Amino acid sequence: MSWIARRKSLSRKRILIADDTESGRELLRYILGGCGHMVATAANGQQVLDTVAGFCPDLIILDLHMRRMDGWTAAIALRKYSGMWQPIVAMAAVATQSAPAEIYEAGSSAYLIKPIAPELLRQCVAHLLEVSYPPPSFSQIN
Repeated sequence: MSWIARRKSLSRKRILIADDTESGRELLRYILGGCGHMVATAANGQQVLDTVAGFCPDLIILDLHMRRMDGWTAAIALRKYSGMWQPIVAMAAVATQSAPAEIYEAGSSAYLIKPIAPELLRQCVAHLLEVSYPPPSFSQIN
């Protein structure tokens, strides 16, 4: 087994991504899957709640503004009713001054503004999951 394969197996985690746009879900899946993680996706907060028990994610990334059930409501439900302790990363396309305080009160561990730079996403996930990645190759930079 190569060094890179061993490193990926050591840092492989389960990540659930919730975004109401398919392109948003696929982009995040591509970035984090490329780091060696197992990735599941959901199109809204209700799907997150339905998926959590069977997938058992180590981290959840929630778009705050989704149809059917938004990320705010899903984060509160995960923390309050299911007692989930795993990190939650909130993301939004529009930043407001009051958002960060409200996001952390809802139980999120981090807050990212879309569009998210791939390296920033990798750094955030690595920090929250306490994993490290080998430096990206030139083909992974863009």
